[in-house]
Amino acid sequence: KNGVPPYVYLDAALPGVALGIIGGRIGNLMNGSDTVGRLTDWAIGYTWPTWATGFPGICTSTGQLAWGFCSGEVVRGPVHLTQIYGAVIGLVLLGLVFYWWRQKRPAGWAFWNFVLWYSVLRSLVEEPFRLNPLWWPVYLNEKAGIGFFTATQLVSIPLIVLAVYMLYRMGRSGEEAGA
Repeated sequence: KNGVPPYVYLDAALPGVALGIIGGRIGNLMNGSDTVGRLTDWAIGYTWPTWATGFPGICTSTGQLAWGFCSGEVVRGPVHLTQIYGAVIGLVLLGLVFYWWRQKRPAGWAFWNFVLWYSVLRSLVEEPFRLNPLWWPVYLNEKAGIGFFTATQLVSIPLIVLAVYMLYRMGRSGEEAGA
């Protein structure tokens, strides 16, 4: 409406998005039930106390029903604190946003870098350890609590390809891509 390219607004919103990721994951940690990690035998695993009603335990794979209901055994034990992994990703992205802003690049450069690196970091640092169904069960290590590929990881693939394409396009043209 005012002749300002949309990428200017998208770039300006990125610190708020990164802070939202951090705040959301801290909230997930505080309620103890969202973004639950897989059981693990690693030393970094955390066992929620029995009084922590937000985390009742993990349903065995044979007893998991739709809509979060469990017909099997509920297991308590050390889990990955994926909420903290996600908050660290948000903190890293917040620092990267300020780095990208300092570069003399066209509007949108920071936005597409954010899309790229959020997709990569979340797919590699947080998602393998989250207790999400494996849409494409390529790898599952139940002792370590690692699994590939969740829905988020699969959706990240086209996002990464699109972000790389847009950054390439912006780098070649030296101007805003798609504005």
